[in-house]
Amino acid sequence: MLQFSDTQFAQIRIDSTRVSLSPGFDVHRLTIPAELQPTGLEHNLLCEVEAEVSAASPSSRWIATAKPTRVRLTNHNHTSVRLAFPVTNQQLLD
Repeated sequence: MLQFSDTQFAQIRIDSTRVSLSPGFDVHRLTIPAELQPTGLEHNLLCEVEAEVSAASPSSRWIATAKPTRVRLTNHNHTSVRLAFPVTNQQLLD
């Protein structure tokens, strides 16, 4: 489950077929590409995208928080962003 704290300025679309996990030494990188479609903006808006990922079942638990990413939203234009989450070996095994 991917959760965003505030979606009042944009609709967020995730293509689950493009999610990747890059191996590292004890800490890996989970990358989730997203597309933002601004809604109801009168001007350009510089915002910071923050996201968390958690396991949905069998018990809900936090996995990781993405490094905040700054993006510029312009009405009627899609904006692509790549969310990167650090994930440890233990989190993968749980």
